Order: sequence, then C-alpha cells, then structure tokens
Amino acid sequence: MDMAWLLGTVRITRPFFGEIGRNDAIRTISWHAYLIERAQRSLATSPLSHVDVNELAAAIPAPLGAPALVHLDYFAGNVMVADEQVNAVIDFGYSSIMGDRRMNALVAAACLMSSAITPPVTAADQAIATAWLREHDLFDYYQRGLPWLAAYWAFASDDAALFNWCCSILQPA
Repeated sequence: MDMAWLLGTVRITRPFFGEIGRNDAIRTISWHAYLIERAQRSLATSPLSHVDVNELAAAIPAPLGAPALVHLDYFAGNVMVADEQVNAVIDFGYSSIMGDRRMNALVAAACLMSSAITPPVTAADQAIATAWLREHDLFDYYQRGLPWLAAYWAFASDDAALFNWCCSILQPA
C-alpha cells in the first residue's frame, strides 16, 4: 500500500489526464472527462454496457493536484518483493495513466480486498488494506472509485476471475 501511494510521487509531467502508452490513448484536459470516456470504451463490448458511466465518474472526487502517474494494474504479480521489501514495480504498459494519484491506492486495495482478483488473499490482508486506507483518509475514495475501476477492467472478459469481480461490483446481487 505504501509503495502504491509513493508511485504517484514519481515526477512525470504531461499536460493531460489519460493514457501514456496506448496507441488508442484517451487524453483529456479533465480527470472526469477521462474517467467517462475510458469507462465508455471499456464497457462498450461488455455485457455490462448498461452501466451509467457519468454516475461512476461523478462519484469520484476531483484529483489531488496535477496529473500524476497511476498504474491501473498494480497487483501482486506486478510488484517484485525481496527480503520483505518492494524492490520493483513492473508492467507499465497500456494501463499506465496520468491521473489522480489516489487511484494507485484504490487499485492496490482492490487487489488486497478481493480473493476473486488475488486468490491467496486473507482476512489479515483485507484488514491491513482497510486500516491503511482509513489511516490515509482514503477509504471513502476507495468505496466511491471501486465501481469505476470495475468498469475500467470490464473489457477483460478473457480473465474469468477478473470479469466476475467486475460483475460483482457493477451488478451487485
């Protein structure tokens, strides 16, 4: 969680909110405009296309300052650890964006809170993530942003566990 938070302090300056390395990059002058357009594209071919992307974006507060580096695929498989310390974060690809740095913590917490995304997650992992979010006054941001994150990943129907997680967030029982 700490490394995910620090990731947003890496100095990269771009005059937009949006994707850094995609050929079909969405780049906007507003964080909410990016959130809406990306959710629309991600949901377009999904059975979840009925989701109101304007509502998802409106739930997320304005960003903290200028666009910051956000790794929307910050999960255990992309975090290298040795001697109980993070020594690398990898896979800065299509899911790397300039956005609200709080999104890094949201993504990390989502992976630590869901056994659907990260099967070996324990109740202790979930408690650590929840406590970290509360300690950093980010729990509300997490709850408000989680549906947008699910919309972002809704295109990944080839990953059944991830797609089922998206459905569980966007179509709760």
